[in-house]
Amino acid sequence: MLLPGHVGGSYLVAAACAKAFPREHGRRRTVTTSLTLFAVGAGLVSDLDILTATLRVGWEPLGRVASEHRASFLHTPWFAVALGVATLVLPRRDRWLWATVAGGEVLGHLLLDSLSIGPGVMWLYPWSKAFYGINLANNWYGRDWGSQWLTRYLVHPLFLIEIALLLGAIVVGWRSRAGRTGPT
Repeated sequence: MLLPGHVGGSYLVAAACAKAFPREHGRRRTVTTSLTLFAVGAGLVSDLDILTATLRVGWEPLGRVASEHRASFLHTPWFAVALGVATLVLPRRDRWLWATVAGGEVLGHLLLDSLSIGPGVMWLYPWSKAFYGINLANNWYGRDWGSQWLTRYLVHPLFLIEIALLLGAIVVGWRSRAGRTGPT
């Protein structure tokens, strides 16, 4: 999945977590700007392994780096757990919310990477380094896209999933803000 899907998915996970952790006296919790920025960062941190993959296989912006970057610890469920636990040490009153968001964002990232394009992720790491994913784009198209994966994916109907996630996040955020400010 590309940036629009990960950003949209990140906001939706943060909104769901905020709803699951109501404030004292049952008041509704909203997604703050700081939680949104944290959520998007946590939702994208797994893709930092693009840097190490580039060093390992060389820079091919539309080639092997696109799938090889998922062969690191950052694209495993263990990283989701580690990031969630590490977030618990934050000196914040709502650290359980933030820890849940951190772990949930990485798991959401892994789920999205397992669905749309590429070999999937290492769900069973460290017991197996095999990639598990559906790769709907290539399976639907019927053959491997090779180095043309990006241009073919951007015009593929499955890219609409990413646009839908981004639009869904915008709608949820807009409705949340409208509910906070009340009628004008």
